[in-house]
Amino acid sequence: MDHIKIIKRAGNILWNYRMLWVFGILLALVAGGVGNPGANGSNYQFSGDEAARMDLLPDDLPFDWPRFYALPWMRIAIGVGIGIACLVLVLAVVSTVVRNVVQTSLIRMVDEYEDTGEEVGFKAGWRLGWSRRAFTMWLINLILDVPVALVIIVLLVLAGAPALLWFTRREVLGILGTVAAIGLFFLVILLAIAVGVVITLLKQFFWRRAALEADTVGDSLRGGFGLVKRQLKDVALMWLLMIGIGIIWTIAKIPVAIILVIVFGIVGAIVAAVPGLIVAGIASLFTQGAMPWIIGAIVALPVLMVIISTPLAFLGGLYEAFRSSVWTLTYREARALDRGATAGYAPVLAEELAEPGAQSGLGDAGGADCKGVMSA
Repeated sequence: MDHIKIIKRAGNILWNYRMLWVFGILLALVAGGVGNPGANGSNYQFSGDEAARMDLLPDDLPFDWPRFYALPWMRIAIGVGIGIACLVLVLAVVSTVVRNVVQTSLIRMVDEYEDTGEEVGFKAGWRLGWSRRAFTMWLINLILDVPVALVIIVLLVLAGAPALLWFTRREVLGILGTVAAIGLFFLVILLAIAVGVVITLLKQFFWRRAALEADTVGDSLRGGFGLVKRQLKDVALMWLLMIGIGIIWTIAKIPVAIILVIVFGIVGAIVAAVPGLIVAGIASLFTQGAMPWIIGAIVALPVLMVIISTPLAFLGGLYEAFRSSVWTLTYREARALDRGATAGYAPVLAEELAEPGAQSGLGDAGGADCKGVMSA
């Protein structure tokens, strides 16, 4: 496997295939997600009679929660909190759906571009991702992430168990238990990092088995793991190269990001001030003091954050599209190597097949076989 040629090819695809930028930006916006929050609770409304009867409560209670809850601003705060929790839950669902669809789209767009050389627009690209394959990728993430997270949590709890020796009321045992707990805690963290790195690498191949071969979850896991196992040396080397590229990209991005944030921050402050002042003016008709300015700031701040985050999302999107392209090309080459080991010929990149005379050394039959492998 020619790792440098794959990386160069991915960069060339990214430069020429601009629609990948759009999907990369979408992936950068939702890649972190918002977790899997949940919210449940009650929103019992007190009637006027119930509020009046609160005066009958004893005055020596440590905290008069019912009367505190009956305050108008407290009801508003609780309502806003419930609304925010529901909004976060909706955003979590939407970001999960978009993330899996966009990842599938990027993988299939690059794969089809390598096979046919044709670019697709946003609508066609989205259709490539909006499929059962994206749902399979979500199931793969669920099956891998949830058990691992639970195991890590259990291990962290067990790592803290030696600290319970403080309940023996013996200072020496307590100190020894604390030292042991700290040591075990760092061991669990290191284990979690190692497991996370391995799973993240394997996912690149699990996802592509699901997206490109339309495999089931089980077949994607078995096929992806088997491919990595058989091509472990090439896969590990590409992983190391991508770590290096990621470090270089991060270092190079910092000064550019600082300049863009300053420029877009100034522009964003001017733009966000317009709706903020309008809302503050309207709010001043109904409220007094600092409240109109607070309401205006609440409206202006999201606008400012969106404008500031735009260049960062663009830079992040470029890297996400590039990284996805690299791993898609790596998967194609590893798959071709895996099949070529049996067929008796070497895989080549699609761009090599397009070069004049690229098949001269293989013969007509060998060249046709190589094309069949790369288009599979």
